[in-house]
Amino acid sequence: MELFGDTVEKVVNFYPKISILEEVVSECDYFRIVKNEQGYLAYCSVLRRILTISQTNNCAQFWSKCPMRVLAHGL
Repeated sequence: MELFGDTVEKVVNFYPKISILEEVVSECDYFRIVKNEQGYLAYCSVLRRILTISQTNNCAQFWSKCPMRVLAHGL
């Protein structure tokens, strides 16, 4: 698995049918794209987990209003 060109040696559980996507961009500071052998995964640093496709789409469109992002800025 690769995260911005670095190799990540961590086992991450996810459901491929709802998580594998084409590369998506979000302006959120906490959004990361992880590439694996099946495709791309979206990772949220605040939630510390892989996002589903629908959550990724919301993150890309409504990132500035995300309650998790607002919470992280308050910490």
